[in-house]
Amino acid sequence: MQAALEIAKRGGSVHLVCRNPKTAEEAKTEVEAVATRGAKVLVHILDLSESQAVCRFTRKFVQENDSLNCLVNNAGCMIQTREVSVIGISCPYSLLKACVCSCLLHSS
Repeated sequence: MQAALEIAKRGGSVHLVCRNPKTAEEAKTEVEAVATRGAKVLVHILDLSESQAVCRFTRKFVQENDSLNCLVNNAGCMIQTREVSVIGISCPYSLLKACVCSCLLHSS
């Protein structure tokens, strides 16, 4: 969260990609409170364990944004067992990596 606050303080765009709408809005309010002129704070609701949703989000992000300059993973969870999707992808972090790679490739 500290990175999002610092980026907003400097007038940058912050995309909060969150699973929980309530905590996402709370985070958005906190970031907007320190944002300076020109900063944009946007919330996207996304469950990284849903591969199709990640793909849709990635396509939409690439279409609507010129670039992805920085990614900060603020997921605070401890996973005791490895989860694998129906197509054999380790969830959810492999999906996050795929999303980021796609965004970076399309933003160059």
